[in-house]
Amino acid sequence: MNNIEFTRQELYKLVWENPLNQITVKYSIAKSDVKKACIAMKVPLPVSSYWRSFNLKPKPLPKLTDAFMEVKSIKIPLIEKKNILRKSFNSRLDFDLAVSIMNDPNFILHLPDQLHNPCTIIFETKKYHVIRNSYGVFPHHKCNGQILNLSTAEINFERVLIFLDALIKLLNFRGQQVEINTDGTGLFFFNEVSQTELLLHEGCRKVFCKSSNRERTTEFTGKFIVKIKNESAQKELREVDILKVSNIAHIVALIELIGTGKSRITFESIS
Repeated sequence: MNNIEFTRQELYKLVWENPLNQITVKYSIAKSDVKKACIAMKVPLPVSSYWRSFNLKPKPLPKLTDAFMEVKSIKIPLIEKKNILRKSFNSRLDFDLAVSIMNDPNFILHLPDQLHNPCTIIFETKKYHVIRNSYGVFPHHKCNGQILNLSTAEINFERVLIFLDALIKLLNFRGQQVEINTDGTGLFFFNEVSQTELLLHEGCRKVFCKSSNRERTTEFTGKFIVKIKNESAQKELREVDILKVSNIAHIVALIELIGTGKSRITFESIS
């Protein structure tokens, strides 16, 4: 089995700069193995609530003690891509196609930390969003089919664009063209023989308003709902973690299978 090696300082920096879910995707290592390595190297781990407030009010990091001198580095085993993917699939057809997408040497599937040379739809959507937030005005080209109307928390807006940009570029590479749907809430992917629609929005939950226990309000959850459909079939994915490369492969596989009539109507959760 292959391993990835970290010094104690590298491990400390890794777990305090990235949530465990992101570490799993980026390095193909299990969360449980990261936790075991931190215990072995006496590296403190952030509690889950740390990441909920990270962008709102960053907290000071705990100091790494100098007392640990047992070993200089530790090895963490890598997970095979197939094992990462298998948890998200209940269809062998979906699974096999997604594995082939992830292993395609001609297109390296990658989710960058920030947008880089975005496609036209994503570029125009971000430009509109920036103008609207900065100046409170609505650019005239909003209704010209160039802008996505995304239902997501402001804090997640950028990563939604990164996710959709990667999805569009991969499907373009695989022979699909793309257009924004009529109301801007999703995308049409099509080629000479099929057309499939993708709808995306962030999940919400009802919570008690802090000012009054009798009032309820809604808040975004950070997990997304993706619906893929055409005239004869549809599939809905719930609690989608859009930071996972494997989930992009899953969605692309479903778009292609539904477009060719090889997937049925189902609902499932993937994380």
